[in-house]
Amino acid sequence: MSAETSHSRPLEGKRILVTGGTGSLGQVLVHRLLGGEMGQPSEIIVFSRDEAKQHYMRLLQKHQRLRKAILRLGASSGKTAL
Repeated sequence: MSAETSHSRPLEGKRILVTGGTGSLGQVLVHRLLGGEMGQPSEIIVFSRDEAKQHYMRLLQKHQRLRKAILRLGASSGKTAL
């Protein structure tokens, strides 16, 4: 990868953690990351306390067949933490 490419696509192949990813700002951020404007991340990990919103995001992921990026959801505390 050339220096010019790495500057224009700094998130290409990176692993990204989003805390609060099921909230209003977090959802926008996750969708923009999935859009690949700054490169396609290899993995996006979303932490959230709201299990209902996690479920909703899983359904969106399943039905939209999100390309290549791996979206993992988990609670930020407790036994279900990643």
